[in-house]
Amino acid sequence: MKKRRQHYVFQQYLRAWTVDGQIFCLRNGKIFPTNTVNVAQERDFYKLEELTEEGITLINSFISRMNPAYQNANKGWIEFFRLVFIVKQWYEQFEEKHLEIEELLNEVINNFEEELHCMIEGEGINPLNNILNGDISFSEEDSWHDFCFFLAMQYFRTKKIRERIKCAIIDTSNTFQTSGRFGYVEHIFSCIFATNMGFSLSQMNIMLLENKTSIPFITADQPVINIRADYLNGIQADEIELYYPVSPQIAVIIFENDNRTFVTSLASICDVKKLNDLIFNVSREQIYSNTKESLEKYK
Repeated sequence: MKKRRQHYVFQQYLRAWTVDGQIFCLRNGKIFPTNTVNVAQERDFYKLEELTEEGITLINSFISRMNPAYQNANKGWIEFFRLVFIVKQWYEQFEEKHLEIEELLNEVINNFEEELHCMIEGEGINPLNNILNGDISFSEEDSWHDFCFFLAMQYFRTKKIRERIKCAIIDTSNTFQTSGRFGYVEHIFSCIFATNMGFSLSQMNIMLLENKTSIPFITADQPVINIRADYLNGIQADEIELYYPVSPQIAVIIFENDNRTFVTSLASICDVKKLNDLIFNVSREQIYSNTKESLEKYK
């Protein structure tokens, strides 16, 4: 079955903000209760298109300029996303056609990346549950690397970041300006960037931030943000310090430090307000909370 309603924010993650199955959403100046099925999603958001030769050239050119340690891992993304189209081309060589096979191929093209994200989310569930329970000791275990890739993918899979990737391709590639084939390349670039960021994050540290104030942490359709970047002025930061609210009471910050460590800190009201403002400023069109009152100031 085709998965037409495709989410670019992990639904199970958003459930930490639900009360009786409902989450409060602010969109276009209006606050309304809904369920996680209806937010941060778009019809056929992950549907693939066949790569052009120009697209493959562009991706390989980008990969060739990377740290050699990252090159082989990222070249694999090209073949991974081409696989279903290779099978389709093989099928089209046969004179005899079967409606069931064609429907299955179309289904796989539609669902392929959605299923990839489901697998990555599966790797992130246990670390997320640990964080919700105030336990970040997994950062000293093998699962830390899986969580870092999961977190990087949550950053790059969103509609906002993919639009930025698409704009960057348009600005830098005359070939793609004339051909107009952006979408599929954009999907692969998001996975490449997530792979590279995941490697970087695995060398960093984690802070558990507890919120015992009267104001909950909010989240948005861009749930992971780099708090070193100046998003309002469009200035990217050379340094990475990722903020990820995990519930109204718990968040994590991934930061650089010479010594591998994990720490716990208590957020003040000023901290919570500042971090919530950043989430709002970076969001594309939707922000979420477990209370209507905490969204009122952003209308």
